[in-house]
Amino acid sequence: MKIILFLLLLNLNLFSQLDKNYSIAKKNLELKNYEGALANFHKVINKKANYKDALNLRGLTYLYLQEFDSSLADFNKYIEFNPKSSDGYNNKGLALGYLNLADSARSSFDKAVLLDSKFPQPLVNIAFIYLNVYDNDSALIFFDKALAIDKNLPEVYFQKGKLLHSKKMYKESIENFNSAASKGYQKDECFLNIGNIYYKEKKFDLAIAEYSKAIKVNDSKTEAINNRALSYDSIGNKKLAEIDRKRLKEINAPYIVDFSNVKYDNYTNADNSISVDLPKGWVKEEFKDSNTTTLTILPNDKNDSTKYFAKVIMSIERNMKKRFNVFTSPEMIDFWKGSSNENSKTYKTYDVFYEKNKTHKDIICLEFLTRFQINPSQPLIKQYEFTLYKEDVMFYAFFQCFEYQYQFFKNVFEKSISTIDVKM
Repeated sequence: MKIILFLLLLNLNLFSQLDKNYSIAKKNLELKNYEGALANFHKVINKKANYKDALNLRGLTYLYLQEFDSSLADFNKYIEFNPKSSDGYNNKGLALGYLNLADSARSSFDKAVLLDSKFPQPLVNIAFIYLNVYDNDSALIFFDKALAIDKNLPEVYFQKGKLLHSKKMYKESIENFNSAASKGYQKDECFLNIGNIYYKEKKFDLAIAEYSKAIKVNDSKTEAINNRALSYDSIGNKKLAEIDRKRLKEINAPYIVDFSNVKYDNYTNADNSISVDLPKGWVKEEFKDSNTTTLTILPNDKNDSTKYFAKVIMSIERNMKKRFNVFTSPEMIDFWKGSSNENSKTYKTYDVFYEKNKTHKDIICLEFLTRFQINPSQPLIKQYEFTLYKEDVMFYAFFQCFEYQYQFFKNVFEKSISTIDVKM
C-alpha cells in the first residue's frame, strides 16, 4: 500500500510540473516570446506525448515562427488525439495554406465547418483563400457567412470594405470600413481607406476630413498625411498642402504624386529583348553580359527621396542548366523560391501575401506579392515578383515601391506587368 501511495505522489508531482511548464509556455505565447513558449511546450510534450492542448499550441507557436512543416506535424498529431476538434482542423488548414497547398487547406477548413457550423474562423480563412486567387465574389460570400455567425468580426468588415472598394461599390465599402472602426479595428486604417474612396470620387473635402481623422488617431500616418496634401492640391489650397509635405519631411517620409491619370511610354533595352509600359518620364539603366540581360527603370528624380520611391528591375538569365543545375520548369520554380527564401534570411522583415501560378503569353510563370525590410532604418518595401520559365532561360521582374505608397503604384504595376514582352 505504501508503494502505491508513493507512485501516486510521484505522478501528482509529474503532472504538477507539466501544468507549470504548460502555464509558462502559454504565457510566453501570449507575450509573443515564441522561443520561450516552444522550449516549455517541448518539456510538456516530451513527458506526455498526448498532451493535446500543448500539441495544438505548439503547432500555433511553430506557425508564428514560420516553421510550417513542424506546425502541420503538431496539428496532425493533435487531430489524432482529438478527431472532432474544429479548431484543430482550422489550424491545420492555416499551416497547409502557408505551405501553398491551397486545395488541402480548403479541405481542412471545410472539415472544421462540418464539425462546428457555428465556428466562423474557418469561413474567414476560406474567404482568404479565394482572395489569393482573385475570386472576390466567392471571398465576399464566405465573409458574409462568417458575419452571419458572429457580427463582431472587425477584420472581416475591413476586408469586405477593401473588396467592395475594388468592385467600385463605394457606398457599401464605406459602410464596412465604418463598421470595422466602430468594432475596434485599426481606426487610422479605416479612416484612411474611406478617405481614399472620397479622393477617387473627387470629393476632396470629405477625403480631407477622413484623412484628418486618421491623422488624429495616428499623427505619424504618412499615407494619410501624403494623401491629404494631394487633396489640398486638388482644391487649390497649396499652403496647407505644403504644410503637410513639410511634416512628411520632418518625420523623414517621402511623398508622392498622384498616378491616377498617368500617361505611359514603352521602355525597351538596346537589343529589344525586354520591353514594358511604365509612366512617362522615367529613366532606364541597362546591363548585359553573356548570361544576363538586365533593364532597370525608375522615376527621373530618383535621388530626391522627398518625393517617392519606385523601381522596376527586369532580367533575363540564360544557361540555367549549366550555371545552376536546373533542367525543368518545376526545378526552376524551386530554384527561384529557394533563392528568395535564402536572400530573405538576412532581412528584418519578409512576408509573402500571395503566390500564383499563371501563364503570360503562353509561358509558365509565377507571381508573388511580397513585403520586405532589409534593416530597421529603412522603410518597408512592397513588391510584385514576377518570373517566367522557358527551356534553359529564366526571366524575373521586381516592381517595388514603399509600402505606404502601394495604393498609388498598385494600378500602375498591374497594368505594366500585363505589358511585359520578353524574347526568351
